[in-house]
This record gives sequence, structure tokens and C-alpha cells, in this order.
Amino acid sequence: MTTKYTGILGLVALICVGCGGTPESEIASFREVIDGSTVEVIIEGKIYKVQLCGIKPAESTAAAISEIVATNDEIHVLRNGDLAEIFVATDSEEEIHINSELLVREKAELDKGEVDSCPNGDVMRIAAEG
Repeated sequence: MTTKYTGILGLVALICVGCGGTPESEIASFREVIDGSTVEVIIEGKIYKVQLCGIKPAESTAAAISEIVATNDEIHVLRNGDLAEIFVATDSEEEIHINSELLVREKAELDKGEVDSCPNGDVMRIAAEG
């Protein structure tokens, strides 16, 4: 179940795309969850292993990622090296920002040492506050 709050977070995060120094999102397909913070995505036919930026996974994080992504195989990925933020489309115009959704669902904790390197770190801080 996705909260309205995270839909707003995804929308806010997408508005920030293209702001100074923020990488462009890439259309990708979700491949698999490796562990609670690492996933494989396919971008232009190539498999990439990326770590979700700004989160510390909990025991149930991997299952929560699979549940969120099950709604739509096509995703948008913001990569910064091996770190990434992932967005999943919904039936509405909003997207789910997986990184923030995990924080709202309390399936992960904010990684305070890493969140500042995430393009939407401010959004994730708000999500972590609940």
C-alpha cells in the first residue's frame, strides 16, 4: 500500500530533476533485488547493479522493494555512480520514490552519512521524519 505522502514525495523529487548538478533520470527495467539496498536494473540492454542511495536497509527491505516494484516493471533511475534513486510509475501521474517509500514504511532507516550525496536527499529527510 502506497501512501499519498510518498506520491507527493515522488512528484517533488521529479520536479528537482534537472536542477543544477542533478543527474537526468534514465528509463530502465527492474531486474531483481540482490539484498536490502542493492538491486539490478537494465538500462539500454545493459545490466547495472546499483545501491539505493541514502538508506540503511532493515531485514524486511528486500521484500518491500519487490512489493513496490511489482506494480510496474518500468522504472526511472537517477544514478550517481553506483548509488541510485529509483522511481516507479503508478496508475496516476505520480511516481513512487522507492528510497523515500522505504523510509515512510519504516522498512529502512535514513543513512545520514550518505543522504547528502543523493539528488533528492532533502526529500528523503522529510520522508524519514514521517
